[in-house]
Amino acid sequence: MIEKLHVSKMIAMTGMAGAVLVLTGCAGGNEYLNDPGGIRPRTAPTRNRTETHASPDSVDQDLPELTEGSPIEDYFRYALEKNEAVRAAFRTWQAAAERPRQAGSLPDPRLSFQADDSFESRELSVSQTFPWYGKRALRAQAEQSGAMAEYSRYIGQKLDVLNNVRRTYGDYYYLSQAIDITEENLDLMEYFEEVIRRRFEAGQAPHADLIRIEVETEKLRDRLEELRDQRRPRAAELNRVLGRPVSASLPWPVSLPENNVHGLEEERLMESALDNNPQLLAIRHDIDRRVHQKDLAGKEYYPDITVGAMRMEDAMGGMGGGVNIDAAMVSINIPLWRGKYDAGVREADRRLEAGRRSLADAEYGVESALENAFFRFRDAQRRIELYENHLLPKSEESLEVSESAYRAGEVDVIELLDAQREWLNFELELKRSRTDRFKSVGVIEKLIGTHLSDPLELSDRYGRPDSFNNGDVEQ
Repeated sequence: MIEKLHVSKMIAMTGMAGAVLVLTGCAGGNEYLNDPGGIRPRTAPTRNRTETHASPDSVDQDLPELTEGSPIEDYFRYALEKNEAVRAAFRTWQAAAERPRQAGSLPDPRLSFQADDSFESRELSVSQTFPWYGKRALRAQAEQSGAMAEYSRYIGQKLDVLNNVRRTYGDYYYLSQAIDITEENLDLMEYFEEVIRRRFEAGQAPHADLIRIEVETEKLRDRLEELRDQRRPRAAELNRVLGRPVSASLPWPVSLPENNVHGLEEERLMESALDNNPQLLAIRHDIDRRVHQKDLAGKEYYPDITVGAMRMEDAMGGMGGGVNIDAAMVSINIPLWRGKYDAGVREADRRLEAGRRSLADAEYGVESALENAFFRFRDAQRRIELYENHLLPKSEESLEVSESAYRAGEVDVIELLDAQREWLNFELELKRSRTDRFKSVGVIEKLIGTHLSDPLELSDRYGRPDSFNNGDVEQ
């Protein structure tokens, strides 16, 4: 009978402990509902807890097939879905998005049981520590800002990959054009060689002219073989950026997109870069995090509160009867060593100041990089107009005149070869200038955080994560 009584009492004590745990959990939520600051900054998107965001790993079946006619957008999409650096940044953001809930949660409650050797006296207690009002909210807000910084870095990684796709695609395209132009020039040189050979056999040209044209033809043939041999490493570099095996077959691009960018509103784009550059946004979120950490350091001067309940049973009480004692308890820690907390506040303040100075330096860096990108764009545009409208037509005309003059015996072979080399160089320079303009657009878009020819934001167009996995983070 006594044992049954003891069992029933233990069940009752365990039920009391469970009730205390439930109450402590409920108490944690009410504090957040009254917090005017909240724990989700306005910049953080919100969503239902049951919603999920598609991982880049889950879209392989939707990858575009890269063919000769594939637009550059297919390359962009392929890279954003398969590039390993983008996937790593996505996972890093996902990991950071789990931290606010952890930081804003209550400490685990404590349950303890004590008994003597004969189990004649027993003690069961449960307790829960509540950090001072606002501490949990500040910890959650700090981690929320940190997660937003990782999200900005994730978008920055996407922009960086798009710029790398544009750069390697442009180089691959230029190589294909250089091969075509060099092949065309080699055909022309072989034609000249045949003309000079016939003139030499007819006694109308010296042997030196034939030797010189043969040397120039062999040099051009060697240059062509060098260009053809570059295809594999160029394709391997583009495949790497796309997230494909480096040895995968990759067709030649048939055209270079013009981007429909006729003029740059540089002042407006500079403002856009300062507002939307992912690197700057990440630093600003890091600064927000340090602001919350500084506020949290100021909260360390206040104690944490621990509440609990206890039940004691003593079967050896006076007059042979047992004694049961139910008790509640409250305790606080004493923040006695104020020098430690003063140092914590100073540390947080200096970290905040360092973050603000880092932001100023990064802003200068973005402005400088954007000015250089503007210059490269303008310079490429200028060279395109120069070669397309002036130098290339004149070099073609000069080559025709030199050929006719050589046939008439009015000039020597050196002048003919000089005209041919000049035409070849101008053809290549025109293609190089178009490629440089194409690549400079990618650098500008990376710095301003959006597309020049499309006002849609990159994060909307290429997959903005819906929100952080906060759940119901409490203060």
